[in-house]
Amino acid sequence: MKTIHRLRGPVAAGLMALAVFSSCSKNDNGDTPLNKTYKITAYNASSQISGTLSVKEVLHTDSVWLTIQLQGTSTDGSYPVVVRQGTSIEDGPVAFDLGFVDGQNPTLTKEIAMSFSDFIKYNGCVDIYRNPNDLATIVAQSEIGSNETYKAFDMVDPNQGNGKTINVQFRIYKRTNGAYLVVKVDTSATGMGLGTPHPARVYQANGQRDFDLNPVAYSSGVSATDITDHTFSELSSYSGTLKVLQSDQQQDVVISQGSF
Repeated sequence: MKTIHRLRGPVAAGLMALAVFSSCSKNDNGDTPLNKTYKITAYNASSQISGTLSVKEVLHTDSVWLTIQLQGTSTDGSYPVVVRQGTSIEDGPVAFDLGFVDGQNPTLTKEIAMSFSDFIKYNGCVDIYRNPNDLATIVAQSEIGSNETYKAFDMVDPNQGNGKTINVQFRIYKRTNGAYLVVKVDTSATGMGLGTPHPARVYQANGQRDFDLNPVAYSSGVSATDITDHTFSELSSYSGTLKVLQSDQQQDVVISQGSF
């Protein structure tokens, strides 16, 4: 059994994002600004909203222009947009409030104080909400910067009939030195004690325990772990199962699991 010692939770991810942001440097690329486009995808099956996020550097400055273009919006809708620190399933702190996308003319352009080179390395995401009075319901999202390349897997409650899904999923994000694995569990549906952390482990296909992850926090339902012993490519094709256990005292009870 191997244990990954270098762990990073959502707070540390946010601090790293702030460190990246503070290291901006001016871009001098001649007369042609660099640009990049990210996909915006519907948050779930009930949302029909998707689109693109275009990033364009402002030459000789520490700024970029962000352009959000949506489709599937209601003509009378108004959709708040924010850039958050961390991956889209960590619910990290808001780094930039971009304003609102008007459903009738669903394009929003905003300049933010971050260099292009820092933006494409940024540990962050974009959240788009249903309306200004409902900042809890996300209708669309985009992984940006260092989180652009990832692979997602569904998690289910093995104790429920028909494989009832009780959480969003777990995701493996590509990193230069390995991978970043984030688990998000809906702890309100688990029936577990308040404040109890839940061990998270990866098992090989033969059932042998391979390595441990950062425990899932009850308050956020999130586990985030830096993996340095496996590359993103290796984990993307890994044959095994990720299990979240009820507690250190009840490790025989699996409350959520997903297969790679």
